[in-house]
Amino acid sequence: MDNPGDGHDREDVGSPDIMVIITDGAANTGGTGEAEATAAKADSIEIFAVGVGISTSAADALKALIVSPPPDDHYFDSASFSDLSTILAGIVACEE
Repeated sequence: MDNPGDGHDREDVGSPDIMVIITDGAANTGGTGEAEATAAKADSIEIFAVGVGISTSAADALKALIVSPPPDDHYFDSASFSDLSTILAGIVACEE
């Protein structure tokens, strides 16, 4: 995300810098992603997460370690991938 302009992914400084993580909640690298999320937030990147069919404990971990505060406004549960378009459209609408 280190590019020209505001230092992230776009040259225009007026656009918000957001990251949307879509996950099944199952870590496959042994890490939590907390360090990377902390670094992104320190660079003023707002993080949203969508948990697709994940457990309550995995959702709680995403809220506690990954998403931007307030966590209940930045985390979304989805029963299946078919719900993603509605959730993503809602995130975009909030950022406009």
